[in-house]
Amino acid sequence: MMNWLFKPLKLDRWDDYLQQGEKLIWQGAPEPRWRPYHFPIIMTAVSLPSLAFGLFLVFDLIYPQYGSTVPAGPVYTVISLIFAAGFLLLAGAIIIGSWTFFLNEHKHVRYALSNKRAYIAKSFLRQSVNSYAIRPQDTITLDQRRFDNVRFRTGNGPNGGGATIFHNNGFDGINNGNEVYALVRKVQGHAP
Repeated sequence: MMNWLFKPLKLDRWDDYLQQGEKLIWQGAPEPRWRPYHFPIIMTAVSLPSLAFGLFLVFDLIYPQYGSTVPAGPVYTVISLIFAAGFLLLAGAIIIGSWTFFLNEHKHVRYALSNKRAYIAKSFLRQSVNSYAIRPQDTITLDQRRFDNVRFRTGNGPNGGGATIFHNNGFDGINNGNEVYALVRKVQGHAP
């Protein structure tokens, strides 16, 4: 049905994204894993009132003998059904969509490291490849838990107020964090 939406990323040719003089020194992907997912849990909690209200409207229409709050008549019934369907579809899409993405994230994300930059490719809903220059002033960290996360703090230059905007990017959920961390530090040491 919506195969394009859930199509796993197959990025075998990083050469299409490398700039002149760059060479690929590592590539990987997140490991399939179970980890605490804060975002889908929060999205589920936020969607529960919408789901409850939609179910209430449906129950109210099916069992009017229990004290229906919907006035009698076909117009009110149709309007209530439209509202109920809207609330149920909205809640269902948010709940199912957020869990589907996070439980299948490992299929839709790929990482690469060249001798100058880090690359993160994603293919959920749309395909994108972002690159991040590894500079000497960037903060590189290794977070080792069940799976490793190599994070690099990169600055994108000044914002409107003159302050630098920083982003925490990185290779999350990999199983060879020590090796990748050493490679990123090596790239950082050779950066101009």
